[in-house]
Amino acid sequence: MEPIPLFTAASGLNTKLDPVRLRYNAEAGVSDLASAINVNIDNTGRVSRRQGYDLKTAGEHHSIWCDGGDCFLIEETASYGSIMRVASDLSVSGIRSGLTKDKRMSFVDVNDITFYSNGFENGQIINGVSSAWPEGTYSGPSTNRNFSPAPIGQHLAFYMGRIIIAVGNVIWFTEPYSPGMVDKTRMFWQFSSDVRMIKPMDKGVFISDSRATYYLDGSSPHDFIQKRIATYPAHEWSSATEYVELDDLDLDEKGEGAIWSSPEGICIGLPSGRIRNLTKERLDYPKAYTKGASLICGYHVINTMY
Repeated sequence: MEPIPLFTAASGLNTKLDPVRLRYNAEAGVSDLASAINVNIDNTGRVSRRQGYDLKTAGEHHSIWCDGGDCFLIEETASYGSIMRVASDLSVSGIRSGLTKDKRMSFVDVNDITFYSNGFENGQIINGVSSAWPEGTYSGPSTNRNFSPAPIGQHLAFYMGRIIIAVGNVIWFTEPYSPGMVDKTRMFWQFSSDVRMIKPMDKGVFISDSRATYYLDGSSPHDFIQKRIATYPAHEWSSATEYVELDDLDLDEKGEGAIWSSPEGICIGLPSGRIRNLTKERLDYPKAYTKGASLICGYHVINTMY
């Protein structure tokens, strides 16, 4: 007697429904999954085991980051943290030591210079060498503007020639292409609670504090229009460095979208300043988590929470 396949493909994970009520197409053999551990589901519904991992370097590490060029992470010792560079062969070498212990590091790349800041120390990396964050000097007509060195913040981003630096509940904007100068009387934007995420788009910036998610529509604080687009915040550190091509998704917008996770699921930020919750109908996210990480890998978004 020839076996009859009952299960040939999966339509994804579904934790919203009781497992006995999961959708199942008996003719096609396609079903939702009540749970899935260490598996991949490709865009055809094929389920396969993940390939696992190899240990490359032992120790306590976090804040891994790469934006198409150099890759960096933080390595913790008993008394301090260090910035380490990860080469293409996955070997690790030191960049800077003596950092405040157990502090997440934010990185941003601007014209092949990597700027970094963890709320206690900051700096820049050029050709694998760390140095102090640059200091700018104003030159031009007399002005009553008050320029100061860039503050040391918890989150960094680059938008319209400016580095955005989050310090608590305030985001500061450096002068255009002058990362060492900030006009502290004009170039800032304040929120009601600590900033968790800064994700620039072509014509605006997605921002999350610890209460809600916003879109700043415009090119600078001079013309921003703030819109609250979600009554829930992003998971801190969960925005993917990469952007997703919207042409690959069944959405009504084209271009690139930003990806992050939230207590309500995985969100995609659209060029118009709107967001779509991609998992709200299928997944219940644990509400206790406030931090996360997201990676775009082909057709997959890999998201972790903690």
